[in-house]
Amino acid sequence: MKQRLNYKKKVIYFGIIGVLLLIGVSYAIWQLNFTQDSSNTLSVACFSVTYTEQDNISLLNTYPMLDSEGKNLTPYQVTIKNNCSEYGAYQVNLEVLNTTTLDSAFVKIMFDEQDPKLLNSYTAVEKTLSDATSAYKMTTGYLKPNEERTYTLRLWLDENVTLEDHVEGKKFASKITIANTYKASAPTSLEECEAQYGEGAAICNIIASADPTNSKCLQVNEDGSIKDPYSTTEEPIICTMEDDYGTSYYLRGNHQDNNVKFANMCWKLVRVTGSGGLKLIYNGDLDANGKCTTTSGEHSGFAGFAGQTLSLSGNKVYGSSYTKEGTTYTLTDTSTLNWTNDSASIIGKYTCGDTNTSCTTLYVVTGEYSSSQGYALKLDQSTNYAQIGTSAFNSSYNSPAYVGYMYNDVYTSNSKSLSSNTNNYYYGESFTYTGGTYTLNNTVQFADVSDSTNQTNLNTHHYTCFNASNNTCTELYYIYYLSGTTPYYIKLNGNETGPEALNKMVTNNDINVKNSHIKGAIDWWYEQNIKNTEYESKLEDTVFCNDRTVDALGGWSETGSLSSYLYFNAYNSKYYLKCPNKRDAFTVSDGNKGNSALTYPIGLLTIAEHSLIGNYTANKTGTYYWSSAPSYFISYNAIERYVDSTGSWYSSNNVLNSFGARVALSLRPGTTFKSGGEGSASNPYEVE
Repeated sequence: MKQRLNYKKKVIYFGIIGVLLLIGVSYAIWQLNFTQDSSNTLSVACFSVTYTEQDNISLLNTYPMLDSEGKNLTPYQVTIKNNCSEYGAYQVNLEVLNTTTLDSAFVKIMFDEQDPKLLNSYTAVEKTLSDATSAYKMTTGYLKPNEERTYTLRLWLDENVTLEDHVEGKKFASKITIANTYKASAPTSLEECEAQYGEGAAICNIIASADPTNSKCLQVNEDGSIKDPYSTTEEPIICTMEDDYGTSYYLRGNHQDNNVKFANMCWKLVRVTGSGGLKLIYNGDLDANGKCTTTSGEHSGFAGFAGQTLSLSGNKVYGSSYTKEGTTYTLTDTSTLNWTNDSASIIGKYTCGDTNTSCTTLYVVTGEYSSSQGYALKLDQSTNYAQIGTSAFNSSYNSPAYVGYMYNDVYTSNSKSLSSNTNNYYYGESFTYTGGTYTLNNTVQFADVSDSTNQTNLNTHHYTCFNASNNTCTELYYIYYLSGTTPYYIKLNGNETGPEALNKMVTNNDINVKNSHIKGAIDWWYEQNIKNTEYESKLEDTVFCNDRTVDALGGWSETGSLSSYLYFNAYNSKYYLKCPNKRDAFTVSDGNKGNSALTYPIGLLTIAEHSLIGNYTANKTGTYYWSSAPSYFISYNAIERYVDSTGSWYSSNNVLNSFGARVALSLRPGTTFKSGGEGSASNPYEVE
């Protein structure tokens, strides 16, 4: 890959022309006019452009639209035709005119039947019109002699616009601009790529180096899961696989030329996303020379601690920042706050955990755990160089909800030791609920839980009041697992069943409300290192998957065996590069492919991505670090996948463990590297 990444494009162009096409768009709150009188054809030399509409587009009395509505608008059409004998390259831009007073962040674009996205999420380019204030690249491409290409364009007001956005009376006006060039020979794959992503784009050299037919590349099963995900290779190759956005190019094997310097930190290039972004994983601090050779195994970060949460009841002193002299921290910009009343303003602040303003152990509060406790990190601890710190995945483990990168409803696991022949309880196949009273249906009654026949009966009688007198109660329990004579159960609410309670914890559409402990840690790190810097604009909003698909229900099925666990996809080695469920596809604002639940475009790699790397050395950091893959739930333990100290990516452990947080992010399509970099640790690529 090294040689191809340093390759410079050389091409001779013959003549340059520009063709301008107009879209007149005027906008006022709840009203959009979008009209063009008739079909028009413009041509210069042998290159022509035709723009047409059917029935003259006219949208009146409009309103913020759902994407599903915007997709059904009559499109504006542009046809570009190359009548010349040479090949033609072109670029289509949408330029915002200076009469516009509406923020581009409120305008939704659907171009060429692609997924809708906000106008300001397109790549900003240099404007060509004197009366334009900004320009966005819609697409680029090549045309063969006598070839033509038609594009469609729909615009509407984004569904998230509200009156609080103060858009009353604002206007939006724009023009399409199309520029083209000619070349004597057919474009190479590299040139076609650079026509799409820009000259020097890092993705293009990766694509040019791809070898998707290599036998060491991974394939997918009919259901989209990765075949043979535990296979390894030393050979550094570049392969392809479809992700949520299109064709992804991933670096497989032991690559030594994928070191990237970004935001004054070191990263490893993992893959190109289907939209053309560069997926990176954190790989440590820069050394004293600004390179990526630091492998001492330790650097300043944060660490998990016993319990993972900090008791914050009562008044405590908090600081917005701190200073450190020797081993003593001193809070600055302090205030005395009470967690019960001020939790929202406390998150992100520093504290000694009491009323002192100085201490030798300092914490930062990253989220709310309960009415008296907050998620917290202990600062300035020595940690492995390749991770930002150590953290529990979640600070509780006794519910299936805690395998989530975010979660909402929690049903806490409980257990009850039942010695033989002492608890002659009723158990039911189902129940009815009336006026606050539960009545078990089709009951069995027994005391000896160790008896094999009774255990078989329990497999179909999961409901109980733990009542030996009768089959009614005001509190109902659902047994999902049995270990010896100890049943594990949850308490149900109202008329809901056990499977319905599980659905609320792992598959409901409103599942992503509360941050996991590790998400709070990652978001805090982002705020300290990326937010409000020049680097933030270089990031892509892409999917970070937390696949909570249930592969086997076990005792969570009303007819399921109480000796079986609740298994998620990853436990049974079902890894998908395409996130199977939208609710688990974490994005910031991309509501088409993802859930729009993230605060910032950062997360963890999936186990699928680690399996694509397929090399222990490439995954190895010398310590354990978390992936985002739920594994299983047993008795009262939520279990998540992690990468171990050898680089193996198929281990699982309790979410309460404090393992490494090795963050991942994606650079926007069209990202280029400064010249001179080779991708080695001693001479990394540097984002331009």
